[in-house]
Formats: sequence, structure tokens, C-alpha cells
Amino acid sequence: MHPSGDRGRPGRDRPTGFPPAAVLRLIADTESLAALPIRYTTRGSDALEEALREAGVEPLTTRLAAVQVIVVQQEPAVTNQERLAAGTSADEHHPEAVRATERAFDLLRDGLGQHGQGPSLA
Repeated sequence: MHPSGDRGRPGRDRPTGFPPAAVLRLIADTESLAALPIRYTTRGSDALEEALREAGVEPLTTRLAAVQVIVVQQEPAVTNQERLAAGTSADEHHPEAVRATERAFDLLRDGLGQHGQGPSLA
């Protein structure tokens, strides 16, 4: 689940040949395409929840864990898409994207820890 560097996308190549901002706008503006990430996210969460349940994890924990993992995977990607749609190049945004993804997975692994102290998060 944890991304290990950029081995999956060396060079951050664009398979379409279109500028990333144009592709993201096309997806966002096309209703049937915009709905795909929601369905994908729901299926991923449901599959992870089922796997945890089959491993003997109690129901509340399975749902909470599944949702947390999916959100940690999804939120850095959403931020990356927003930056690309705003015209930031992938090369320019890459260092911050890696830091944000690492931080998201650190928080998933370690919990809020010191970040949960002080003013209420509610």
C-alpha cells in the first residue's frame, strides 16, 4: 500500500500526450469519467474491509482501517491533480508530492501522536 519511490512512474511520463491540466479538466467535466474515481474508491474500501474481516478483525475496526487507508492513498493524489490542473508541472510539484505522500503514510502508521495534542481537532 505504501508507495516506494517513483518506480511505478519513472519520469512521470504522460501516456496521452496531452498536457496534464487538459486531461484533468476533461475528466472533471465529463460526468461519466468523473464518477469513476468514486466507484473505484468505494470498491477499494469494500475489498479491504472484506479482507480484514476474513482475517478475523472485528467489524468496526475493519471499516475504520479500510477508510483510513483509502483516504491516505487518495488525498495526496487529489492534491497532485489540483496542482497539475492549476498548471504546475509534474517536475516542479514532484518533491512536495513525495513529502506529502510520505507524511500521509507516516500519520497512518503512527496516528496523530503529537499532532493530536494541544487545541482540539474537533
